[in-house]
Amino acid sequence: MCLWLHNLQNKLFGVITIWNEHNHSINTAEALRYLKATDDLRQTFEEYMNDGMTMTEAIRYHESVMTMMNCSAEDFANARLNPIYRTVQNWHEKWRSTHLGPRTGQGVIMVCY
Repeated sequence: MCLWLHNLQNKLFGVITIWNEHNHSINTAEALRYLKATDDLRQTFEEYMNDGMTMTEAIRYHESVMTMMNCSAEDFANARLNPIYRTVQNWHEKWRSTHLGPRTGQGVIMVCY
């Protein structure tokens, strides 16, 4: 992709060429953590939650399944296959609100003594 720059006042001309090639590795653990988790993975975690697992139990169980499948270290770092904690926390909050109701406000059962 080339962009032509033209500035008549300063009589400057230039060409900027952009190459879509990386000069560094993009398969690092840090880069793989930023990948977006898939809807299938979200559904898998919702099934774990439907089975009564907490967030932490679901994460540990999923990692044990990956271990049994002989997944590589790269797979464990890949957020498309092994979501980060914050992603699972977000899924759990949505799942909990849908299945168990809100934590506060309207819809919460009030207990009076």
